[in-house]
Amino acid sequence: MQTFPKKSRNRSLGLVGAVAASVVAVTLFANSGSSESAADIAVREQLAVVAESFNAQLPTMLDQYTRLDSTEALPERRFAYRYTIVGMQKIPQRYQIVNEARPKVVKAYRTADNMREMRELNVTVLYVYSDEKGDEVVRFEVGPEDL
Repeated sequence: MQTFPKKSRNRSLGLVGAVAASVVAVTLFANSGSSESAADIAVREQLAVVAESFNAQLPTMLDQYTRLDSTEALPERRFAYRYTIVGMQKIPQRYQIVNEARPKVVKAYRTADNMREMRELNVTVLYVYSDEKGDEVVRFEVGPEDL
């Protein structure tokens, strides 16, 4: 086994410390341009765990025409559900989807037990619907302003 003189080990430890300090500094600098607060980042990390748990069970059909494909934690206390509309010859117009779906989603956001944590954390939920080709059809948000 090779041993190093004490002086060399101290230099190595100093170098490791300097590298670690520079990594921390670069990380702090990279995040300094972000508009997210430490609390927002903590919420995003919580939401990332939720998204990972959801995504392990996806995709899944919710009804005859709607497939939930993925979820995603986004910056600034936002969480996305990404859906695909399947098996429809003609997809309804954007306003029809929003007019039908959004009131139900707002009601769920306000009252559903499974949305309680989203309400408490002031999370805005983004709903994105795409067609089977992957082209976005509609998106809308529901959040604290809807309470």
